Amino acid sequence: MAEDRHQKTEQPTHRKQQKARQRGQVVKSPELQGALILVGGIGALNILGPWIHRQLLGRFATSLEHVAQARVAADTVPALMADWTQWSAFVLAPLLMLMAVGGIASVLWIQGGVVYSADALSPRLERLNPIEGFKRMFSGRILFNFARDIMKLTVTGFVCYVTLVDAIPTIVEQADRSLAFTLSWIGSTTTQLAIKVGSVFLVVGLMDYAYQRRQHFNDLKMSRREVKDEAKDSEGDPIVKGRIKSQQKEMARRRMMMAVPEADVVLTNPTHLAVALKYDPQSMGAPKVVAKGERLIAEKIKSIAREYGVPIVENKPLARSLFKLVPIDAEIPSNLYRAVAEILSYVYRVNKRRKREPAKGI
Repeated sequence: MAEDRHQKTEQPTHRKQQKARQRGQVVKSPELQGALILVGGIGALNILGPWIHRQLLGRFATSLEHVAQARVAADTVPALMADWTQWSAFVLAPLLMLMAVGGIASVLWIQGGVVYSADALSPRLERLNPIEGFKRMFSGRILFNFARDIMKLTVTGFVCYVTLVDAIPTIVEQADRSLAFTLSWIGSTTTQLAIKVGSVFLVVGLMDYAYQRRQHFNDLKMSRREVKDEAKDSEGDPIVKGRIKSQQKEMARRRMMMAVPEADVVLTNPTHLAVALKYDPQSMGAPKVVAKGERLIAEKIKSIAREYGVPIVENKPLARSLFKLVPIDAEIPSNLYRAVAEILSYVYRVNKRRKREPAKGI
């Protein structure tokens, strides 16, 4: 039993997950992040591809027109390089910005938002432990990463091989085609290859994310003792809470007993139940249950009633109904008005004759 209490068998609580997040322990999948950036880059390239193509053709046309007049010298090369650099930045900036936005969005999506933790940057002595490091070398996580990388390289290589083998006949035919057609074919083939490779990376990334997520929650699993300790910290010690509830019940019972001397009548079962009723026409719309109880509490109510001269009347059906249906300090329901009115009328008549002597029952 002692071992079971320390085994990590319980799912992590929300509080445990929040603490882990504050320490920088979140689901991380660099493979999926890289795959999403690659797929986003391919999508951005497809969107901006025609525009980049037009800009590239226009730049080459302008360069060819001025190639005859160009004078290449030591003093002109820096200017030419700066001009090409500015033009390249102008053309590639939209593509790089879209890729950067996609990369940031993918990281935020995987991690569930921005996570900043100084604890993740602080040095940990256990990382320098050679025994723990040796264990990590042969852990399930390392084996999975190794199998994942082998699978990614194998499938990617196969996809590239099949694509290039299929393209060999077309490459030979390009010798008789125009330069513009050849460049267009190369761009189309490269895009298709990129889409296939990106798809492979995306599938591998999703597999890696599922594994990392599972491992993350397994690492955060708790023992039954940890769950109980956390409940104590967040909600208070159950023993203390039990004592407080017990004290609250005792105080409520004392207040209830203090109301018995002011009651007009106590209905009994006769031995198991006791219900004290009070009716004040000036302040109440209907008779009210001021105290009730069973067994020992019922005996206590009857004892106080006898001490203060409150009439005690035996009426089993009415006592059971009032005990079951009416809470303390609540007025009786309308369907019991007539039965209670008969009891109160009887009590009032007896009180007039006996001057508040306890009634012996009906």
